[in-house]
Amino acid sequence: MDNAILLVGPGSEHLGDGLHEVTGIPLGQVSRRIFPDQEVCVRVDASLQGKVVFILQNTQQPQERHLQQLYQLVEVAANQGAEQIICIVPYLAYSRQDRRTHEGEPESGLIVLRTLQMLGADKIVTVDVHNPRLLERASLPAVNLTTETLFADFFMNQDLVDPVIVSPDRGGSARVGSVASITRFPTLVLKKNKDVTGYTWYDISDLHLKGRDVVVLDDLCSSGSTFIPLAQYLREVGAGNIYYGVTHFFANGDQVMERIGFPVRILGSDTILTPWMQVSVVPLIARWIERELTEICASKNLNMR
Repeated sequence: MDNAILLVGPGSEHLGDGLHEVTGIPLGQVSRRIFPDQEVCVRVDASLQGKVVFILQNTQQPQERHLQQLYQLVEVAANQGAEQIICIVPYLAYSRQDRRTHEGEPESGLIVLRTLQMLGADKIVTVDVHNPRLLERASLPAVNLTTETLFADFFMNQDLVDPVIVSPDRGGSARVGSVASITRFPTLVLKKNKDVTGYTWYDISDLHLKGRDVVVLDDLCSSGSTFIPLAQYLREVGAGNIYYGVTHFFANGDQVMERIGFPVRILGSDTILTPWMQVSVVPLIARWIERELTEICASKNLNMR
């Protein structure tokens, strides 16, 4: 499609280069200035009028700066008269704040989505959002791409011994079920217990895991508070190698393994730029972009008849 353009926000270049290479969509030059008071201003040196504008901006730490960059890019595209503005946000900040847990608290995830719609965004695409129900309540079309196929392909190419896929809690049961449907590995969905201090524990003493390699799957890890006690319990019951496949990995992997007390293999995706990236979401996002452009072209041809 000749009138598509890809804007890559600062902090997302490691994904933008790959998307440009795979899809062939031309890149619009984006620059950023940070003022002495730490305010940020982005600038787009490209014509966006009448174009389908894909804005790639991850919103990992520092979340506020990356969100502001995303808002500014959307505002610029709308101001220049873009035909469509599609936001690609692999990690969506504040998606864990998807509901009011206490009176007087905001629904911060909805604030982000409503702001994008208000500024002129037509659609948002994210990867493994923490709670898909957040997107169902969005005021603009929202798409959640899932990484099950990517992780399934990765683990099917590993030399695993009698493997089993584990979800730390019931919230991840759909994820492990999808991966298992591809790999044909058996699954376990555990019950996570947590006290008022935040201490987490699992009761898995009756599970038969001795000598078996265990693949733990999760959507995100910010500190390791869920995985660390789980890995320790798995070792206590005799599990073999332990793999931790997590889409959005924010934690310090060295510190996580130090707290666990023995080596584990951490496998993050490249939604977050870390030394533990093993799985790339670029093919996943690129396939979606290509399908979206095909649908846009088909819709235009239909309207011209």
